[in-house]
Formats: sequence, structure tokens, C-alpha cells
Amino acid sequence: MSKALLFAGQGAQYVGMGEDFFEYDVVKKIYAKAESVLGYDLKEICFTDSKGLLNITEYTQPAVFTTSVAILSVLKEKGLSIDCVGGLSLGEYTALYVAGVFDFETGLKIVQARGKIMQSICEVVSGTMMDIIGFDRDKLKSICDSVEGIVEIANYNCPGQLVIGGSIDAVSKAGELALANGARRAIPLNVSGPFHTSILSEASKQFAEFIKDISLNDPCKPVYMNVTGEVYNGSLKDLMSRQISNSVMFEDSIKEMVKTGVDTFIEVGPGKVLSGFVKKIDRGLNIINVDKLSDLEKVLENI
Repeated sequence: MSKALLFAGQGAQYVGMGEDFFEYDVVKKIYAKAESVLGYDLKEICFTDSKGLLNITEYTQPAVFTTSVAILSVLKEKGLSIDCVGGLSLGEYTALYVAGVFDFETGLKIVQARGKIMQSICEVVSGTMMDIIGFDRDKLKSICDSVEGIVEIANYNCPGQLVIGGSIDAVSKAGELALANGARRAIPLNVSGPFHTSILSEASKQFAEFIKDISLNDPCKPVYMNVTGEVYNGSLKDLMSRQISNSVMFEDSIKEMVKTGVDTFIEVGPGKVLSGFVKKIDRGLNIINVDKLSDLEKVLENI
């Protein structure tokens, strides 16, 4: 059995995430360290969100990252070992943490800066995103290329599940053309900006400037990167900064993992969206998600 860990990104968050793992001392230590780094009570945002901050990007990203690391810490105490890692968008940073590229405190500072930069840029640019269901990726790419204005495929999630992003009019037109050419659905998304499109190129530049002097380690485990859909090879900081304004090649990365012999995928953190994507990519794979304390037993039974 060859195992891969997967981590979801922004959009997976919900109020109460991670709370039932708080009985573990290792989890309490992680949230305490997060509070000292961030300067605010992150567990309150994750567990109760009384001030309505959880869905604001600059808070969402540290919250999802910390929750994923907290749940992972419990799995490590239970003896989990894995062969490779990957994540979708923000989830890639949890994967890099697992691979030893940076420690938790450094990763949290990076994620906090990433969230703030993306939030600030999205406040001054105009754009949106749309789910395109039941449509061929090459046909959708051709439609995007034919539309006036900026519209690009932002997420290659799985067969029949793509996300486009860009300027509002261009995204709307591409959605109409996709439906006219056989797409089952075109669903506008309630997002704060056109993530993973060239409209956020300035955010990529600012993030690259932020991380340029941060010391990173070489990965100790294979990490499959969003920008390439392949195992890390090249300039890590370049791939991290480009990811903000480039397509997320999640489907491609899963297929590459399978080629190397991975047959078991464990999604760690809030939600189980990635598990659904993996099922649509290859129904023969063993897929487990760990979101609740009750999920621990089934993971231990399967690994």
C-alpha cells in the first residue's frame, strides 16, 4: 500500500472545524502557538466565529492551515506514515509543511501573509469564478480563449468539474457558451476574487517579494505542486508565488501520484471535497477523509 496525504484549501472551512480534536494536548499546543504568531485567538474563529471572521480570506487561510496541521498532529501520534503529499491551493502549504519545507510557525507566517495579500488585491480588482460541470477541459479552454476579456480555467479539479475565473463579463460569456455546447451546469461562485487567474498577478509579485528572504528546506517527501501537476522540481519559491495567479492542476497531480503506485489517499482537514474529486478521477482507489474525531478509527483500520 502506497499512501498520499491531501489537504483542502480555502472554501473547505466551517464553524466548529477541528473543535472535537481539542481534547488532545498536541492540538492545544498548536492553537496556542498559532495565537502567539497571529496575535489573535484563532481557535475562537475556528470553533465559534462570534465575530464572523472565518470567511474573510486573511483569517480563512491561517484557520484552515492550522486546523489541518492540528488534525494531522493527532494522526502522527497514532503512527501514520505516508509516501507523498499534495494539496489544493492553500492546501499545498500544509503539504509543504508535512514535507519539512518549513516548520509550523514559519508556515503560519507565510500563510498569513498570503491571505492578507490576496485579500488586499481582491479588494481593488474586479472578477469572479464559476463552476463548469460536465464539460471537456480542452473544449472549455478553447471557449475561454475565444472570449473577449480575461477568462481562464482556474481549477482542473477532476473529470467534469472545472472552475473558470476572470473578469465578470468574460466569465459569464464563457459559462453561456459552455452550456450552449453541452455543459450540464454553470454555477457562479460566491468568492471574493478571481483566484488562480492572471488578474491576481500583482498578488503573486507581492507574495514573491515577501518570501524571497525566507529560508526553505528541500522537501523530505515528494510534493506534487499545483502549478505543474507534477512532483516538485525546480524553484520552490517561484512555484509558490505563481500558484496564486496560475491554474491549479489537481486532477493531473492525482494521476501522477497513481502512476507512481499510490493507491490510498487520506484527506486531512475540514470537509471532504478532495475525496470526491479523487473518486471521480479513479473509483478504484482507496479514499479516506479525516475531518472529525469519529473519522480516526476508520483511518487506523485502513492503514
